[in-house]
Amino acid sequence: MLAFYITVGVLALIFFGFLLVRLIWNIRLNQYQKKSGLERSKLNRMHLRSNIVSMSLLLLVGTLSIVGGTTIANKPKPVSERFTAVVIDGVKYENAKTVGSKEKLESILASIQSNYRNSGYRGGNSGLYFDFAMPMFNKTDSKEMDALPAPESTGDAGGVNIADTYNQVAGVTEADIAKVHESGKYLIYGPRYKDRIYKIALDESGNHTGNAHELIFEDFMYQNMILYKDKLIVFGYKITYLEKDPDNPYHYYYDSIDYSYRYWRPHKYEPAYSIVDTNSMEILKSEKLNGYLIDLRVTDGILYLFVSETIQFDDDGNVLPMDFESLYYFKGENNSLGITRIYAIDLKDPAFKTNKIGFMGQNQTLYMGNGLIVLTNYKWKYYEGQGTLWARSYNTTQVIAISYDETGNMAYVGSQEVEGYLSDQYFLDVREGMVRIVTTFGKNDSNHLYILKPNEQSDNLDVIGHLTEGLGKPGEHVKSVTFTETLAKVVTFLQTDPLYTIDLSNPSKPKIIDAIEEPGFSGVLFTWDDPNHTIGIGFMADENGRTTGIKVSAYTDSSQEPFTINFPYDECRISTEVLYNPRENLIIDRVNGIFAFIVSQNVMTKITEGSNDYYWGTVKTIFMFKVDFNSPEILVQNKTLSSTLLTIDSFDFEKIVIVNNTMHILAEKRDITWDLVNNSLNEPLYFVKNEIQ
Repeated sequence: MLAFYITVGVLALIFFGFLLVRLIWNIRLNQYQKKSGLERSKLNRMHLRSNIVSMSLLLLVGTLSIVGGTTIANKPKPVSERFTAVVIDGVKYENAKTVGSKEKLESILASIQSNYRNSGYRGGNSGLYFDFAMPMFNKTDSKEMDALPAPESTGDAGGVNIADTYNQVAGVTEADIAKVHESGKYLIYGPRYKDRIYKIALDESGNHTGNAHELIFEDFMYQNMILYKDKLIVFGYKITYLEKDPDNPYHYYYDSIDYSYRYWRPHKYEPAYSIVDTNSMEILKSEKLNGYLIDLRVTDGILYLFVSETIQFDDDGNVLPMDFESLYYFKGENNSLGITRIYAIDLKDPAFKTNKIGFMGQNQTLYMGNGLIVLTNYKWKYYEGQGTLWARSYNTTQVIAISYDETGNMAYVGSQEVEGYLSDQYFLDVREGMVRIVTTFGKNDSNHLYILKPNEQSDNLDVIGHLTEGLGKPGEHVKSVTFTETLAKVVTFLQTDPLYTIDLSNPSKPKIIDAIEEPGFSGVLFTWDDPNHTIGIGFMADENGRTTGIKVSAYTDSSQEPFTINFPYDECRISTEVLYNPRENLIIDRVNGIFAFIVSQNVMTKITEGSNDYYWGTVKTIFMFKVDFNSPEILVQNKTLSSTLLTIDSFDFEKIVIVNNTMHILAEKRDITWDLVNNSLNEPLYFVKNEIQ
């Protein structure tokens, strides 16, 4: 608003000066005409009067601008907050403390603006504040869980074999577009970005029974789901229509891209979720989110929602009311207007009791397991030539640890800033209360492994172990990471693929104990039946680092060559989403000793039989591999499955799940199943015939 008054005042001054010159000229002209005995023209008298009136109006506007601008300029401004540590229950909080009031929050926001202008930090949305639903409690109250095994297929006590989602930590369920009930009696699938989900009944072999029930959501676009016992939590976007005339809601417009006329109904999308009883397929609760869903987890019957929100202001720029007494902020450059809020909803409680905790800053990566939630926010700062054309910068990451227990209570534990940034959640791990993290793109393109341990006397995550020397050749960046109880496997790449094995048995002295090199690199790593048995999915590459295809490799140690199956682009142009989203696209069935993922393949097809005209299209198939590290051929591809699926309409495959001895290949309008015992297709289930109006 101050800028508006300044702009108006400057324009008024310019026009006032212009009219002043005209006025002086008219006065001198009148004097000349009077001395010369010339009669003054009517037009000249009119110009003189209009100049005087216009100058009077501009003088009034300028005066009002000065008054308005002075009022705003003299308005009390919040003073930048100076952080001082506080002691709560014997713990010194050096990084975070209570806001307590609206005035304090405004001073923190003033600090954000000052830090952005004056520090070497640029970009990123790091920093945090808390909005607890419960009082902050001592760290000794938090529960420390035992280390959990690596991700694998799940099953209940009855021996049901289920593989649906590649969960990073056993016992912590992640979101997906399809889920299998723990009993193995049904699976639920929602076609991506549609308005419905399907409950598919299963027999003892895991195959469908030919029956599916459909639930259609009103004005809703489905995104993903998570399942806990008989409660299904569905996430997506509520569609709100914005028509001004209810009797004529559609707009008729011309589409210049495909040269056609279309009808369009104005609308907006609002993030929302619904809790569904899978027995009756009735909606128990629906609610919109105050922000955008980042991710979600379920453990111990508690649903954890990670939501991106912002501080709200009124029209005059004042912070809207909130619970300032339970609001926390961080010192230094670690604050911003964005909020990452975590809601813990008790699915076992009929009233869905909810706790919450919030952090100022937009979260990029999260990990949950073994009693800790870890959030990371990255930024970059200068280390050479700041403010010059040859300035150099590097990434840093704010690591934030939050404890949680089986009731959904959460508490801030501590934070630390480390060099570099994380590409995905698999760069993080928690064992025995320690945060293990791999970063890349640090100073001088360095790579790092940090081991952080909460300090019992403060809210610092102390660096008790650090490794950077030897972790990647010059210019190489980390492409994939996997952790076991005492090992970290790290792949770096520029022209070749060094796979480093790092011993973490002594957290204070991590050390590289092995390195395997091969062309290309693995974008996804996971451990099989032994900490030394690793499987990687990634890209082939030539001596210059140019990718030339897809590869699947099995690794033991440097004494043995990796067992690799290559799929060169010059034989078949393929791609796979597993390299970018393993959670939804990688299926690991350790009971049957297999893993699988969907592959897209570009094919050239004749437009009509006998013609020489072709078109490029995309079909999908599945690469499934049998794994046996005791065999000379560690990986064996099921080529029958891949070739058979290419003979059917396979362009719409979205998801694979395995139940007992049946693989389900889920598409928008059907469930295609593969008998893993007989290695053959079953009869598909078409959803349309089961449609419930």
